[in-house]
Amino acid sequence: MKVLVWNCQGVGSLLIVPQLREANNLFAPNIVFLSETKNRIKYMEKVKTILRFDEMTVVEAMNRAGGMTLMWNRNINVMRVVTTAFTIEAHVKDLNSKEDWLREEWSFKDFKEFIGTNDLVDIGFKGNPWTWSNNWKEEGEVRQRLDRGLSSPAWYQTFEGASCDHLETYGSDHSMLLFNTNPLAKRRKKRLTKKIAYCKVALLKWRNSFSSNSQKKINQVKQQLGELDSADCQDKKTRRTVLKQQL
Repeated sequence: MKVLVWNCQGVGSLLIVPQLREANNLFAPNIVFLSETKNRIKYMEKVKTILRFDEMTVVEAMNRAGGMTLMWNRNINVMRVVTTAFTIEAHVKDLNSKEDWLREEWSFKDFKEFIGTNDLVDIGFKGNPWTWSNNWKEEGEVRQRLDRGLSSPAWYQTFEGASCDHLETYGSDHSMLLFNTNPLAKRRKKRLTKKIAYCKVALLKWRNSFSSNSQKKINQVKQQLGELDSADCQDKKTRRTVLKQQL
């Protein structure tokens, strides 16, 4: 099972939905959780349709602040969802391992001691050692690992191969987190897989018949955004805005 988690800092921002759609196409997550959506359920319904998810639970933003959304497809067995103003708790039944994803009781008395109080383990990560940056230049830049995946010891033993990848993003100061409970699973080759492969070849031939290459332009703008972070210039904020608009 794959779960995509992102503190998107406003779903209505310029690059959020395009980047979600890109991640959805690349990684095909079964569940998507978004925090800091800063939107109400009417707008999130549009996002759910764009990403082609079947079910959704929303905690609406209050005065354009906060907000959370959990989306999933019908082939995922989400048995129960409980929400508060600050949490979404989902009872997920893993169809492969037959195990439940559920913690019955949580202690939030001291958030600084949240991990130890609830006997949780950090499942680790792959990629950049940080998930958030203030994007300041030189001495003022701060990078921290604010977002992470935690589990009970029993869950971690059941899914001992589970991985968490830090995915680079451009729409938010926070990275996406992609959790995969079985990253080494091999897909079975079926007749449909072969048909998709043939279709891919046909699409590549069709794309190569055009002189314009959108992916090349996208990669160039992404590279320019990356180079801008280490550049020493006065108009960095303005240039970053222009590049994001191009992206």
